[in-house]
Amino acid sequence: MNHGERALQIWVSVAAMGEWSALPVLSSKLDLSLEEVMPSWREDLIQRGWETDVFEKALLKRLRKVDQVIFGELSFSPYVDQFEEGPFPSRQLRWAKVVAKTLKRLSESGAIALYFDGAAKAYTPEMFSQLDVNDHPTLFHLFVEIWRDESRVGTEGMSIFGLPEVCVNHMDPQSAAAQATVFSLAAQMVCDEFRLYTGQRFRASESFPWCKAKWIENPKAAQMFMKSDQDQDQDHDIDEDDQTADFPCGLLVLSPQ
Repeated sequence: MNHGERALQIWVSVAAMGEWSALPVLSSKLDLSLEEVMPSWREDLIQRGWETDVFEKALLKRLRKVDQVIFGELSFSPYVDQFEEGPFPSRQLRWAKVVAKTLKRLSESGAIALYFDGAAKAYTPEMFSQLDVNDHPTLFHLFVEIWRDESRVGTEGMSIFGLPEVCVNHMDPQSAAAQATVFSLAAQMVCDEFRLYTGQRFRASESFPWCKAKWIENPKAAQMFMKSDQDQDQDHDIDEDDQTADFPCGLLVLSPQ
């Protein structure tokens, strides 16, 4: 097995709102900054927290009176392991634990609402009171969101583990099979270090269909795929030096067989 560091960085960003006049003293490997909150950003956070049933009405009123926000950022390099079956990104738990610890410390230092940009997830301080950063399922649920649109079901937030996002293509996104397939595979990748190589098959349970996997390794190709209805086997005209893609670890696409 060969282990290769990728040039494209994974950027992680979090935020916490609170009534601060200065940065609280806390240990963190993230670059922290205290800034005046932009009203549009605050309203986006409020909307996200309300739509996901995380924020209650009383908290919305408090948030609209708060003018300060702490932003935290870090970056790290993804790795790709070369196995006999093919290449696959190496799971990394270190940075997810670092970010989880920082969010917990912020929640204990006056934050009234917190946010993880990688999956557009909002939190309240109470959600960190019993946080165990060494529990893999806890980290998975903390950072990964399952979404669906008119044509697909997929994940957001997997890159904090150095892993590709997962999506199911050509399956009814309203079906239990599509949602269970994405959830099961993503959870196993994070919690059990499960790998699924291009050409291999996967199913969430005996009652759900087999799906064939293809890892779209190039981040820009993954981005283009998600913005189109093209089949993942179609060739893409890609600039290999483009560092602006939203999929630093690529995209693992499942299609029913």
